[in-house]
Amino acid sequence: MSDSDGSEGSEYNLGASEYLIYRVLMERREQDNQETGRTKFFKLSCLTDRKLIEEFEINIGFPRHWYKYGEVVEEHSINQSVIFSPSANHQQGQAYYPANQVSEADFDLEEDLKNAIFSAANSVVQEHGQKTRKQLEQLQYREYAHEGFIEKYSDLRWHLSAESQAREGGIQSLDAFMEGPSQTELFLDEMFLAYPEDEYDELYEYYLTWDDTMRMLVEEDSHPGRQLAFLEFFIEKLSQVTLRFKYRQNIPEDRLEDWRNERPSQIQELDTRLESVRQGLIDERPTSDIFYELAESYDEVILTGANE
Repeated sequence: MSDSDGSEGSEYNLGASEYLIYRVLMERREQDNQETGRTKFFKLSCLTDRKLIEEFEINIGFPRHWYKYGEVVEEHSINQSVIFSPSANHQQGQAYYPANQVSEADFDLEEDLKNAIFSAANSVVQEHGQKTRKQLEQLQYREYAHEGFIEKYSDLRWHLSAESQAREGGIQSLDAFMEGPSQTELFLDEMFLAYPEDEYDELYEYYLTWDDTMRMLVEEDSHPGRQLAFLEFFIEKLSQVTLRFKYRQNIPEDRLEDWRNERPSQIQELDTRLESVRQGLIDERPTSDIFYELAESYDEVILTGANE
């Protein structure tokens, strides 16, 4: 496998990583000239780098890491002059286009390297460029997730998203027709069994608290959108504290140091939010329910002691 960053030349100091991004955005513009959102830009770029490595055996040192539901580009480590990213007209966030001031001549790379990147970008965009954000995210976590836990929390996310939309549309949930545990509870059970305690040990106790609190939300029949927001929050913190460190490629040391410095505050945010949501649910419960649960727990203790 060859290694090259191709960073020589060009008044913009553009290397192979910037050329990959440029070609992906050019291919998208030529494909349908539609807006390319941030998530799609990330997914297509990371898929192109994977194709370069796996099929062309070329590693250009492209900076990427796992975040929540798939791989993302580490934008701080890329020269932004190749990207034009105004506010999107037809979706939230930004739209990504190739910058008009940059041309092929600005990339002083070996011809074989340029051809390989050109071919990889063309192939990926032709195959995946018109897929939706949801389809690209599902492709990534089903094909490239490093842990089964990632697949499980991603499945729960899509389930809650669908449930939330159904609730907003006045459609009754399938859970209403189920006996025993709800579909959401079954997804939570699968997540619990799949959690890699040794790998994600730093957040294990927080995960247990989150899981228990999430089940309280389900028991209270809270809006699926509220449950989804609580899931998204936990996965975001898991990504910031753990996932982006464990599943990364070519992230510069100064960027890693920034992430390390952010970890204490992110863990504190997680702890504070968990406590706030949990206490809020307890406060919302009727006092009679709380006394009933306490009495039930007391009876269990008495019975256990009597049988010993």
